[in-house]
Amino acid sequence: MAFRNSDLSMDAARPAFRLAPGLLVLLTRTQWDSDGQPIVPGGLEVWREILNQKNESKMVHDWARRAPRWDHPEQLLEAMFTFSRMDSDTGPLNMYLTFAELDSHRPAERRLKADTLRVLAKNFDQLSEQYLLFSEFPELDDASIIAFVNTADTLDKVSNHTLRGNAMGTFQAVIGLWQILARQGQIPPEDLNESWQAAVRSFGKVGSSTQLFDAGRNSLTAVVHAASGKIIVSQDELMELLAGPYQADPKGKQIHTEVARGIRSVMDGQRLVSLDTLFGLADGLNQVAKGAVRGTALLSMAGELHEFQMPQPIFTSSERTEWAAGLYNNRHTDLQMQTDLAKVLKGTASHAQLEEARGQLAPFLRDTLVGLNYAYYDPPGAQLLRANPLFVRSHDFSGETVAGVEGLWRAPQLFGQGTPAGGGAHLVGSLADLAFVLSDAEQDFISPENVQALIWREAVPSLLADAIVPRWWDVTNNELHAVTLYQLAGEELLKSSASDQDLRGKVMTILSERMIPHRSSRLERALI
Repeated sequence: MAFRNSDLSMDAARPAFRLAPGLLVLLTRTQWDSDGQPIVPGGLEVWREILNQKNESKMVHDWARRAPRWDHPEQLLEAMFTFSRMDSDTGPLNMYLTFAELDSHRPAERRLKADTLRVLAKNFDQLSEQYLLFSEFPELDDASIIAFVNTADTLDKVSNHTLRGNAMGTFQAVIGLWQILARQGQIPPEDLNESWQAAVRSFGKVGSSTQLFDAGRNSLTAVVHAASGKIIVSQDELMELLAGPYQADPKGKQIHTEVARGIRSVMDGQRLVSLDTLFGLADGLNQVAKGAVRGTALLSMAGELHEFQMPQPIFTSSERTEWAAGLYNNRHTDLQMQTDLAKVLKGTASHAQLEEARGQLAPFLRDTLVGLNYAYYDPPGAQLLRANPLFVRSHDFSGETVAGVEGLWRAPQLFGQGTPAGGGAHLVGSLADLAFVLSDAEQDFISPENVQALIWREAVPSLLADAIVPRWWDVTNNELHAVTLYQLAGEELLKSSASDQDLRGKVMTILSERMIPHRSSRLERALI
């Protein structure tokens, strides 16, 4: 009865094709105790509170009125069956599925506390797509999760629009680098919580661009130290870290070198300022503030900030307003073009002016850190990052370039494609699920040969993302040898089945479950 819709005035076909995409996932993810009762993340009391959160759904309101009378978990599960008919990405069922997924990777004694789930539920509309990271790393404890949510909430409340965008971008970029290094096993499991909290804690107070630059640098230092044991590394050393852990065998070294070369190629193609230059300038400005003599080396590094050139605008502001309503050129890059540290270094600047000059490096630091994430997740044979050298710089974290966009902490969306007056294609949103988003953008550059276009469009992003995220650095030679033996055994069975009818029947039974009927029939005819 919980799954039955109270509205019976539907057409005849609707009951056969119910709108319930979450139902099968609900049945799959629900965990059961030894008594056959569903295990409720956080307990029933938490879910009574969640259902009473602000929600426009009448269905949720109806179940919220019943919730105080619940006395066993199956009643909550009944409500979730009902919510499976809701067309929502942030409803109670989505919360339940997410929280169940987070707990499924944790031992019983380390399941998330009720207070942690309350915090996650309160911020679910905004941060739900960021929570996937906690599923990938169940080692992160309640304190680490709450620290992330609180920091994201703090950054989201920064009043200055430009500073907020730079802060959100820098924060997410460092977290993205932590995720890469942790996934590759370069951050030891016992150091995951400490390194995570150190990276997040650095952004606890960001009230100016100078504070943001220092926060980004300190956060990156914490991540690099956890992965390499070093306090200071060059950008080349950081790219080597991102390319994967140390490889002893020649083949592993070759692949490692190719991955590092690919990352370096994207960074060079996007004309992003090197971390070495940014940190060198920051240290130099600090020394000048303490009375050191201004050298030509600082002026040379300051000149590197302008090595990228924006294309000459072909539309005036009024033309952009008329022909690209809601879209306009990225103010982020405009401000970078106006940055002139050479003027400060050549003149007589006060301590406050030198501090402000250091803060002008914050947007460049954001771009470089974001660029490292882009470069790592760049799909095989990608064209977008090579065709548009301003693609990384144009990433909009605060919704500055598109009017009315919401969900800025969710996976980014591609805007501006085919709209020159709007400044060209760029991503708007967070760095969540960046591997898939970049792959989704790239699939339009690839033309299918033997597959229907609609199927191709749905399949390509996942295929490209799967070629990036699992780097397989921990696969051993013995495992590769085992895979080779299985492959050879399969080929021998297939060859032998051509002359053995009984064997052929067994082989085709197995293959028919894993091949489309057309190919299966063609293979069987070839074996006869």
